[in-house]
Amino acid sequence: MERFVTYTAGKEEEGLAISAWLRRLGFSTHQIGRMKFRRGGICLNGEWARVNRTVHAGDLLRLQLMDNDRDLRAGTDRAPARGRVEWSDPDPSVGPLTVLYEDPDILAVHKRAGLVCHPSPGHYADTLANAAAAYLRGQGITGRLYLLGRLDRDTSGIVVFAKHAEAAAMLSGQRRQGGFEKIYLAEVRGSFSGCPKSGKIEAPLSRIPDTMYMQVDPDGKAAGTFYQVLAEDPDSVSPKTLCRCTIEHGRTHQIRVHMAHTGHPLVGEPLYGMYAGPIGIGKKVPAAEEVDLHLHAWKCRFRQPFTGEMVEITDPAPGWAEQYGIIREL
Repeated sequence: MERFVTYTAGKEEEGLAISAWLRRLGFSTHQIGRMKFRRGGICLNGEWARVNRTVHAGDLLRLQLMDNDRDLRAGTDRAPARGRVEWSDPDPSVGPLTVLYEDPDILAVHKRAGLVCHPSPGHYADTLANAAAAYLRGQGITGRLYLLGRLDRDTSGIVVFAKHAEAAAMLSGQRRQGGFEKIYLAEVRGSFSGCPKSGKIEAPLSRIPDTMYMQVDPDGKAAGTFYQVLAEDPDSVSPKTLCRCTIEHGRTHQIRVHMAHTGHPLVGEPLYGMYAGPIGIGKKVPAAEEVDLHLHAWKCRFRQPFTGEMVEITDPAPGWAEQYGIIREL
């Protein structure tokens, strides 16, 4: 598969070098270097051009974002880099793929709770990434996928893949700068009566040594979670609250640990109890089918990296969120 994108120089680009124009468009030095060495990777007015060439208003710049020989390696046995998956037939247990959004550079799909995002020890073909790769291969597209922020096995909702390295780099840049936003729905235990209805939880996180669990740790990595109460179930015996959450940094289990840390663990939480104490250490971690975690990646917003168009994707809320009746109003 080849992917090209074109830009027309305006008055503001007059006299710039191609490299300066590319940086203005958001391409990094590393990306520019990749494109330079592709056949026809950077062309000005239909001709291959060096990046120090001067641009004039009206010039047409064409970039080759994906190269069959360099970027696409179907069937390789090399270990994939982190965040990248190779083509592989998905296990039938994965089920059909639900596509929420697609364009020439990006694929966004629904992940059901209990499904692993990408290949890892013990999960080689039974992953969402394998299903996404097979879906594209059915369209005649072969190559690599780049995962933009995975979800925990027990979390449902939107997962975004970049179809090539340049889209991945641009979207990763948006994530670092806060321009790539995911909005989560979380049903938590307890009432917020007497507590702030919205706020930011700032609590550094680290992994508990020799376990899969995370913990609040003053010496851990920075992590911030914004929450807002949307609705409350006033059940006097077991009150619950529906919250809207967004995150900074995206640490493992971040929302789960932060909400438990405030005394509001998620409904169905199998790992973290009140105040984020691990409840599974020394016990068997529940199987996927035994967990019903009420956490859903509901909306995703970002700019299409090559057109600048704002994209908003919604994955319909699960029944546990819909029952509050407020979702349709948001």
